[in-house]
Amino acid sequence: MADSHLNFNASSKKSSKHVVRHFTPAWFTVIMGTGSIAILCLNFPYGTQSPVATYLALAFLFMGLALFLLFTAISVARYTLYPNIWHRMVHHPVQSLYLGTFPMAAATLLTVSTTAVRETFGLGRSFVYTLWALWWVDVVISITCFCGTLHMMKGRQEHPLESMTLRWLLPVVTLIVVSSTGGVIAPVITAYSPSGALITVTFCVCMVSVALPVVMMMLTIYLLRCTVYGYPQGSLILSSIFPLGPFGQSAYAILLIGSALRSIIPESFGDAQGLFQSATTPIIVQTFCVMIALALWAFETMWLVFALLAMRHAVNNEGRFSFQLSFWGLIFPNGVYANITIILGSTFSSNFFRVFGAAYAVATFLLWLYVFVQTVRVLPSGRIFESSPDEKEIAEESVSNTVSIDADKTQP
Repeated sequence: MADSHLNFNASSKKSSKHVVRHFTPAWFTVIMGTGSIAILCLNFPYGTQSPVATYLALAFLFMGLALFLLFTAISVARYTLYPNIWHRMVHHPVQSLYLGTFPMAAATLLTVSTTAVRETFGLGRSFVYTLWALWWVDVVISITCFCGTLHMMKGRQEHPLESMTLRWLLPVVTLIVVSSTGGVIAPVITAYSPSGALITVTFCVCMVSVALPVVMMMLTIYLLRCTVYGYPQGSLILSSIFPLGPFGQSAYAILLIGSALRSIIPESFGDAQGLFQSATTPIIVQTFCVMIALALWAFETMWLVFALLAMRHAVNNEGRFSFQLSFWGLIFPNGVYANITIILGSTFSSNFFRVFGAAYAVATFLLWLYVFVQTVRVLPSGRIFESSPDEKEIAEESVSNTVSIDADKTQP
């Protein structure tokens, strides 16, 4: 029986069933990284008047959208054909953390659609309201991932301090990413529904306010973990770049929220003698948001330095890492850092932020290109679908259980 099981694995290594069985939520980081490149194309500080930037953004958007539909279909097939995988995956202390990549991938697509697609094709009210409705769906999914995953971490899973990595941030950053998308959508909604735009911005403020403190709590735990046990071993050190995501997206969301509130607040909201009716309130709110965003960028830069030092330490001690799916997790945080740097350059009319952000954006694109080429290179072998022990463990246990159940059914 053991030999036949091994032969079954070998014969199905490149089969479609093998791909479906080993297809984890971590694959949605591919779309997150691709979507961040599309956003960088739109916000790149040089050549913004050229339609080339918009066409590049649209190309990355449609690539991300095609992958999103494909990955969603494969995921549905995975949990339909192997229903016990869902239960094991949700209870797994690593794979369950990547559930939040689904709403974050959708959020990046909605962000680019709100700007590039709407403006390029001249789409109006119906398209905007469709994006707005999809954003609310994404909000519900993000809140579910945030609350549900943290609940599972505390009540149903085991997370020793020694095994802690910054992948813990993944379910938390979902709220921050979707709030930044809301900050992009809100000004567009204002033209059709000022009250709806205010509600959207209010939700964005609440989501950032909830998620950002949790991020800081987890980073405190990570500092303790590294101080007591040292850096994570092997490719797990790649997650040290993850803090760039929540801090950069929080800064971006808060900048967008401040800008949106400046245009929304004068729309006669609040009591006649209330704070919202003051002519100086919108300017004060936006200035406060800009200062918070700058502080978060500085904090994010500190974690970038920490991440580079950690990776250098790992390479010096362990050598280079073999390519695997987790490399895609490097692109989105770096793209977020480049994006907020560019936006701050525009906000402060600063050449330092503008040049540094543009250079970092180019470097991020080159990183995306490298990871994309490597993925295409190893994809035919199927090795990337089980590059992580967690993925292979859950998928193979699912097959073993399915075979056992079928064997039991054949017993007289």
